[in-house]
Amino acid sequence: MTNDTAKEVFRDTVVPVILGNDLHAHLLSLRLNTRKGLSSVLCGSRRNLLDILDLSCGYLSLSGDRSRLSLEQLIDFSDSWNECILVLIPLTAADRSFIEENREALECRYLICEDQETDTLPIDRPERWV
Repeated sequence: MTNDTAKEVFRDTVVPVILGNDLHAHLLSLRLNTRKGLSSVLCGSRRNLLDILDLSCGYLSLSGDRSRLSLEQLIDFSDSWNECILVLIPLTAADRSFIEENREALECRYLICEDQETDTLPIDRPERWV
């Protein structure tokens, strides 16, 4: 596999799912797009102007209170995107707490990125993909 082909497969396979859709989430999505060429999916309780203007990312509507409904929505999303490697990225302490409470259900569907740095995850090199 050539390097260009590997990069293209990487971009088509890995999808960051960012829990939030505020300015910080959009900046993280922009950073992932410029550094690695990844298109992110931002999750929020309601769509805002940045979600509409930012064409480099998608949007997933999640329940605002991070309850069982949010978990079901994330599971449904992962089921519909099962051919991709989904990387779940929490931004707030409440999101990290939500992930800890539901780790068993989320860990089998998502790679969980605790520190917002995808560099530590085993997704950068195709030979490391499972």
